Amino acid sequence: IRIWGLAPVMIIVAVVSAGLAGLLHVYIWTMESLTWRKPATWKRFGVASQEEAETQATFAFNQGFYNLFLAIVTAVGIGAIAVGHCGIGLALIFAGVGSMLADSHLDRRWRQRLSRCPLRQFLTIEMSSTS
Repeated sequence: IRIWGLAPVMIIVAVVSAGLAGLLHVYIWTMESLTWRKPATWKRFGVASQEEAETQATFAFNQGFYNLFLAIVTAVGIGAIAVGHCGIGLALIFAGVGSMLADSHLDRRWRQRLSRCPLRQFLTIEMSSTS
């Protein structure tokens, strides 16, 4: 398959990268929406106390589902490409991954206290869990 003149290997790299970004967002969803009240989770997001975590729980729950929906849009795009609907698939992947990238840019730019883009969050989480 050639899409917009791109070689098949480039399509595969793009789809695999989008899939990994989607999986990362599912992982972030589990932390923000399912395990937020556990100290190991809220400390990873720089929250200072259980009381502060409780105050932020509704926000974290909502933010987690935002991340899940981005992952779903991306996954549906990957599925569409897999069954031959390349235009629809690429549009959905661009919407999902583009929103992920835009959010990480805003996160770094305007939320200095919480300036961790998803990849940096993931690396911090992995480093802390292996220590």
